[in-house]
Amino acid sequence: MKRISIILVFTLMISLFASVSAFAASETKIETEQGGYVTLSNIVKEVELIREDPEGSDKAYISDGAVTLKIVGDDPHPTINYYADAEIKDGFFVPAGERKSVEITGNSVTLTEPGYYSGFVYFGGDFSFSSTATFVIQVVGGSADKPASSSEKIPATATAKPTNSKVLVNGKEISFQAYNINGNNYFKLRDLAMVLNGTEKSFEVGWDGKKNAISLESGKAYTAVGGELVVTEKPATAEAKLSTSTIYLDGKEVKLTAYLINGNNYFKLRDVAAVINFGVTWDGVTNTVGIDSSSGYVEE
Repeated sequence: MKRISIILVFTLMISLFASVSAFAASETKIETEQGGYVTLSNIVKEVELIREDPEGSDKAYISDGAVTLKIVGDDPHPTINYYADAEIKDGFFVPAGERKSVEITGNSVTLTEPGYYSGFVYFGGDFSFSSTATFVIQVVGGSADKPASSSEKIPATATAKPTNSKVLVNGKEISFQAYNINGNNYFKLRDLAMVLNGTEKSFEVGWDGKKNAISLESGKAYTAVGGELVVTEKPATAEAKLSTSTIYLDGKEVKLTAYLINGNNYFKLRDVAAVINFGVTWDGVTNTVGIDSSSGYVEE
């Protein structure tokens, strides 16, 4: 009996050790030859990069949400820059837009803003390739893209950043002038009505200026007014103000989160999907939003 108990305890200890090891292995580790290293949390994919200079990175690390970066080693010297509009193209990291320096307090920092972070950490007093951990990190926004709950506080003003996500409508890529606000994607109603026109999820959009009201009619063909699906060449970050318009669906008032951006109302994609009942998917690895007229909305 004692022997069985000892074997059982030993087995449990091995299982516990394996579980702890598996948990620790969930962090991505970027090592140097001198012993210092950097760990990244929440990484779901690694992409090989073509390295053009000694300070460049061999890999891009793609997340599905915020990334916690930790530095382990003696005398670290970190440099991290943030680019909202960069991209990875043909194997190269291509910085674009304004460059912002990321401040690090202590030996860790959590990267939350969707976009790209490029940087390096070298250990010791003298910079050398063998003592340097280099990285490009893509923090993908959109995983928090959910319909607003009744208890959610919606800010009256916000910063709207052009979304860099690819959008597929029934499997076909379509360009939208869309924005990301606090981790959620916002689209024009008429753009959505245009791409869904002629499908099972068609809906008409009307406007009553005197009542400051928007009317949606499900199951009806959309009447184009011009300007749908227009995308500016270089969309820029803009101020967003909470819309005061009342929205009706088939004659009944519905609550949709909307912001006024550059004179146009932009609606949270999942809010519209929930009331019109079309499918929305999110692929954090490929940074892709999917809109599907053949399926209904499923809350995540």
